[in-house]
Amino acid sequence: MHGLSVVGHRCQARNDRAWAGGRATVGAAQGKVYYEVTVADEGLCRVGWSTRQAGLDLGTEPISFGFGGTGENAIAFEHAAAS
Repeated sequence: MHGLSVVGHRCQARNDRAWAGGRATVGAAQGKVYYEVTVADEGLCRVGWSTRQAGLDLGTEPISFGFGGTGENAIAFEHAAAS
């Protein structure tokens, strides 16, 4: 199940068998960029960065990075404790 609020500030993805993801409509090519995420519901969450060519499963490819609710960083399926 995917959902996006009318104003576009809240989204939710739930699936018992796989991660689900979403992507912003704008990107950054240089400079310093940040974004904030507030987890307002139960369940695991993974946020991160990827290139346009990456899939929506953050941290499963070398061209994406994910930080998950388990407290681990993920790149290309390699998980490591966040420092």
